[in-house]
Amino acid sequence: MRHLLFISSLLLLLPFSVLAQEIRQIRGQTFRAKTLMDLLIGYKLLNRLQLTVGVNNLFNVYPDKVNTTYASYTNGQVPYSRSGLQFGFNGSYYFTSVQIRL
Repeated sequence: MRHLLFISSLLLLLPFSVLAQEIRQIRGQTFRAKTLMDLLIGYKLLNRLQLTVGVNNLFNVYPDKVNTTYASYTNGQVPYSRSGLQFGFNGSYYFTSVQIRL
């Protein structure tokens, strides 16, 4: 049985905005539960223009590796399970974005 818990919070202190979201995946017996944290901070430059910087997977969480005793995926090149993977295995992802309202 799998469960997915998603919590999100938005704080508006104009011209700033902060979005924090946490995703917790609870898996079965094979893999441990994982919690991911995303954080976005926006700044409203003009009435129709906002700049945002953010990070997905803030704490650099990785999925559990597959035990090669029981399964071998692509000869060890990709050490993570291909079935049921709910998040990527590349670690943190930093980004910026610009929002223009027309």
